[in-house]
Amino acid sequence: MLTEFDGEITITGEHVEAKKLPRDHSAAMKRIAAKHGRDISDIPVFAGPDVFANKGDENAKTIAQQYEAHGVYMVAAPNDRISGWGEMLDLLGDPGRAENPIPARLKITKDCERLIKCIPALQHNPNKPEDVLKWDVDDEGSGGDDPADAARYGLMARLIDSENAPAIGGTRNHLVVR
Repeated sequence: MLTEFDGEITITGEHVEAKKLPRDHSAAMKRIAAKHGRDISDIPVFAGPDVFANKGDENAKTIAQQYEAHGVYMVAAPNDRISGWGEMLDLLGDPGRAENPIPARLKITKDCERLIKCIPALQHNPNKPEDVLKWDVDDEGSGGDDPADAARYGLMARLIDSENAPAIGGTRNHLVVR
């Protein structure tokens, strides 16, 4: 979950669990939203393009449609990887720099353990240095760049023009975007 206040962005709450169904993930997402006084059905959940393309169940429903059946509304995230990683790098700043330190404007709460472990492990793609090397989770559900990708999706979603903001329940959600 991402909030923005007075130029500072805070990522608080994450859910990462392998080998679960959308109903299980939806329940966890509802708990996280409730912890912050929100109803998950009022919050657009930004997701990658595969969530809208894959036909994952016996009724040929996309993964997004399966989540929708449980009150979680997926919205296609801005998927410009290079701009997204640049935005994250800019927000992380460089407060330890000796000359002209850049203050961090992105805060990540301690309950985002996977994201906190993931960010320092990210590597530049040797074939495309302005991009991050894609890295998949292992068979035990460890590692991978999915937590950072999810953060990138949320950070880029803030930059969507308000007239293009996703409509949830028939109204535009201005709380998630600038």
